[in-house]
Amino acid sequence: MEVKTHLATAKEKAAVVAFFNKVMPQIDYPVVSWIPAVYPVVADVTKALTNEELYLATIADEIVGSVILNHAHEAEYSEIAWEDRTLSDTEFLVIHTLLADHNYKGQGIGKSLLACAKEVALAKQCQAIRLDVFAANLPAKSLYEKCGYQWRERKELRAFDDRGRDTCDLYELIL
Repeated sequence: MEVKTHLATAKEKAAVVAFFNKVMPQIDYPVVSWIPAVYPVVADVTKALTNEELYLATIADEIVGSVILNHAHEAEYSEIAWEDRTLSDTEFLVIHTLLADHNYKGQGIGKSLLACAKEVALAKQCQAIRLDVFAANLPAKSLYEKCGYQWRERKELRAFDDRGRDTCDLYELIL
């Protein structure tokens, strides 16, 4: 089955919320460092939908994945050894909260969402795509590396509950 991606629309809000509520119980929270009822929550997804930053992956018109793409990032991004540290915030796109339905594992959802991120970044004339991922999230890191993302640095970033730090790896794709 073919995976298609697109910018989510307001008319898809109910389906997006249903997808989110379906996949969140599938998350292995210790592996991703997310915190149930703290991040991510429905409000994060609906805010991204409103801001036109939420992209969806579908198979046969069923939502099977999502990703938030914008220019927001942690303050520590300015300290990372990126290939080009002079890029302004609008010259790189940041990947957040990539989700895929486990019932479709192995169907290329993650790769499709990363390809979508590349298309969006190119359309916005960005020169790079950047992201941070919990160091223990080996499946996600493997996906990023298979899709050409380069590891740049390991850094302690603020935990989602503001009660400590998470060890994260930072990756970049030069466009």
